[in-house]
Amino acid sequence: MSKHSNDTPPSTGFIIVNSVFVLALVALGAFSAWPIYESPSYLVLVGVAVAVAVVIAFVSLIQAWSWFTVLLVGIGAYLVLGVPLGVPSALEDPAHLGVAWLQFINATVFGWKQLVTVTIPVGTYQALLVPALFLFFFTSLAALSLSWRAARLHLLVVPLLLLLPLFGLAFGPSTQSERSTVLWVDVSVREFFI
Repeated sequence: MSKHSNDTPPSTGFIIVNSVFVLALVALGAFSAWPIYESPSYLVLVGVAVAVAVVIAFVSLIQAWSWFTVLLVGIGAYLVLGVPLGVPSALEDPAHLGVAWLQFINATVFGWKQLVTVTIPVGTYQALLVPALFLFFFTSLAALSLSWRAARLHLLVVPLLLLLPLFGLAFGPSTQSERSTVLWVDVSVREFFI
């Protein structure tokens, strides 16, 4: 990631290079967390969360939003996406949307603890997709905003994005994945890529 002045807008090449880097690490994080969920709903969640984060980060770059505005819009988007992505079972019966929204808010705070205490894969069980939504959405939004707009703080993108694979390792299976030969070395494939 190259530096740019806060006075001049970043070039298209700068935005593309930083976007590819951020999205590659997000994909690595999604791969590492797959054993926790093993559900198509998880893939939809990651795709939509990252796409919305890209749109917000891009609009904030074009409109020169303050960090506070980006934060408020991000929180608003998270609250709107929360039930459809974090508690997808609620969409089956609209009468349960109020309860689902409360589950979503509760899972934002306590879902991390619940992930440790249940057997994986959790799929769409209760509101356990919410921690993934929180992490993928806000990490993508912060990483893209920092990499595109913060000349001095862009180095924080790497440790920020390392939270995603660490999420998969910390909450994922306690056993190694299947062993395979990669580049003439016998390794556990998932752990090799992470």
